[in-house]
Amino acid sequence: MERRAGTKDYEADVERNLEDLHGPVQRGAYRALPSRRVYIPKPDGRQRPLAVAALEDKIVQRAVTALLSAIYEEDFLGFSYGFRPWRGAHNALDALCVGIHGKKVSFMLDADIRSFFDEISQDWLIRFLEHRIGDRRIIRLVQKWLKAGILEDRVVSINDRGTGQGSVISPLLANIYLHYALDLWAMRWRMTWERMTQLVDAWLPKPIILHPWPSDRFAVTHPRWETYAGKPPVRFCAGGAR
Repeated sequence: MERRAGTKDYEADVERNLEDLHGPVQRGAYRALPSRRVYIPKPDGRQRPLAVAALEDKIVQRAVTALLSAIYEEDFLGFSYGFRPWRGAHNALDALCVGIHGKKVSFMLDADIRSFFDEISQDWLIRFLEHRIGDRRIIRLVQKWLKAGILEDRVVSINDRGTGQGSVISPLLANIYLHYALDLWAMRWRMTWERMTQLVDAWLPKPIILHPWPSDRFAVTHPRWETYAGKPPVRFCAGGAR
């Protein structure tokens, strides 16, 4: 069967075509075709490179994406919102709003990973997959897509970096890479920071207001510090310190 059949031709006899595709995939004889390079304009005037996979590659990638998503959705962390089912930018903004109003926020970081889909290390991506996926057939399929190359101006180029932005499976592969390279580190950092904050809050003295302000004279004491200072507490009143 011709792998480059158009969508309409493929759909005309879709059942037989899918059966013919199923056999090579199960036997390990399936071969990925190079993705076609296309460019779309970006808001800043530059061009965004996309990799358009062949029709049957899209079909197999869609099946593998559904399988891997069921696995990794159990692992992905709650603050990960990109390219995930039932999640999006609006959900991230809602969570940010709740965090700002409910937590002590000193700063916010807005960052963008430049050319992320083009710079992902394929070696590390496969190692991350092998950490969770034990089926070598899935690993080999992903490797075939990564090594299939990009067809541009009738020349196929193969790179050891990138996942081919625009393919069906590339968003999931990007999330898997970020899960291990960034999200787990961010979660550990946040837990460490929250623990440090709890320790600081527990250690720092809590002022005790003895009288309300401003109708009556009042005093503030720091019991935990007074024990070590060896001096009587400084008392404040409306007229000044005593």
